[in-house]
Amino acid sequence: MAAVRRYNKWAGNPNGTPEDPEKCVAEVSDEGYGGFLLRQCSNKRGKGPDGLLCGIHARQHARRPNSLWIPENDSTDKENQ
Repeated sequence: MAAVRRYNKWAGNPNGTPEDPEKCVAEVSDEGYGGFLLRQCSNKRGKGPDGLLCGIHARQHARRPNSLWIPENDSTDKENQ
C-alpha cells in the first residue's frame, strides 16, 4: 500500500480526497467556498522538487520555500488497504 496525500479533510469529510497523481501537490483554497476549504491544485505537475509541482507553484517555492501548503503522505490510507 502506497501512502497518498489527502486534501479537503474537515469534520464533514474526515477522510478527505485522495491525491490525483497527475496534478500539482500544492494545497490551495477553494474560492467558491469563501476560501475555507482546501483542495489539491488542478494544474498538471512536472516542475519543482521531484517534479511534484506545477509551474506556478514551482516558481513560488523557488522564491519562498516555506510558503506552500503541501499535505504529508497519509500512511493510514483506508481506501487502499
